[in-house]
Amino acid sequence: MKCDLFYSIPELTYEPERLVPPSPWLGHVPFAFWIIANLKPRRVVELGTQSGNSFCAFMQAGHALGSTQNYHAVDHWLGDGQTWEYEAKDYGDSIYRELDQYLTERYNAPGRLIRSSFDDALSQFEDGSIDLLHIDGLHTYEAVKHDFTTWFPKLSSRGVCLFHDTQERENDFGVYKLVNELRDRFAVLDFEHSHGLAVVAVGDEVPDAVVALCNRKRDSLGFDPIDFFAHTGRSVVQSFSLRQFVAIQAQKDALEDRIRQLDAELKAAHSKHDQMGFLSHQFRDEIIAHTRAVRSFAPDLVNARALLNSGFFNPTYYRNASGFVGSDLEAALHYTNTGEKEGHKPSDRFDPTYYLDNNPDVKADGGCALLHFVLNGRAEGRRPSS
Repeated sequence: MKCDLFYSIPELTYEPERLVPPSPWLGHVPFAFWIIANLKPRRVVELGTQSGNSFCAFMQAGHALGSTQNYHAVDHWLGDGQTWEYEAKDYGDSIYRELDQYLTERYNAPGRLIRSSFDDALSQFEDGSIDLLHIDGLHTYEAVKHDFTTWFPKLSSRGVCLFHDTQERENDFGVYKLVNELRDRFAVLDFEHSHGLAVVAVGDEVPDAVVALCNRKRDSLGFDPIDFFAHTGRSVVQSFSLRQFVAIQAQKDALEDRIRQLDAELKAAHSKHDQMGFLSHQFRDEIIAHTRAVRSFAPDLVNARALLNSGFFNPTYYRNASGFVGSDLEAALHYTNTGEKEGHKPSDRFDPTYYLDNNPDVKADGGCALLHFVLNGRAEGRRPSS
């Protein structure tokens, strides 16, 4: 096979227009731009969309190339046993409505979201009509094999299938098993970053550049695809984390502005009403206490949000295990400050005892094991559990 193969293409300079929690797919956004540019799919179907990070990346790249008419995302937005974010039905409804509104306003593309089960949506697509199929639903081996088998006839002769979460081995995740089986039939590339994404060249007429990528060919500049897209994906994840931090900092600044406003109102009231001296002192004490609490609480808030976006802290799991009652954010705060020390696990995916026993430097530091893993350990290649 001879072709001018480049992984660094102009489309990779796109600034992602929509990045929202949860973040597990964000590291694959640059590859989403690349695959759309090189495959030029006539029809894209995504099975399992959640908040829409992957689908919006496909839409952005397709829109830049001039066609998103046949891009569709299928999800019932009810969640499953592996997506605890959907525990409340209203939460799933709000995610669906927000994404649908965004697609309508940004691309004038109402109706791109098909709210149904994957099986029920099959009849809406002709056999041999899908060039790019992204499967990211329930991740058990049985479920993902069923999804691939039932949708396989819908793939075209140029068909490429993507599978997310190929690097996950716990909580009944079995995507990797199916991908390993498919290696005997098709060219497969499996990205290891951002929970894993397998690229499977299914059709007989897949473009040369995509087949070369699936065979892990270095491009004309010498770039290895796995290393290249891990690096470009990391920049997107870091950018998103920075945006989250800036948003939290803005909340903190707004609270401090309110404190200054209350303080000014207090001084004005004090100058006019000397008889309110006692109440003024009490009010001032409350403001001072609130100011100190806000300033000391901000770092904890940043850390808690980092845990919630990591995919390794499951609020529902933690509340059930620890008996804690409170919101997701409060649960993350409780875990970092108290829960881990009490011996509670944050989810099935992270074992603090294992992590500390195998990382004596972290144990000696005395901090939160999960927080160290999310902020440092994962990038350093440390294992979250046995």
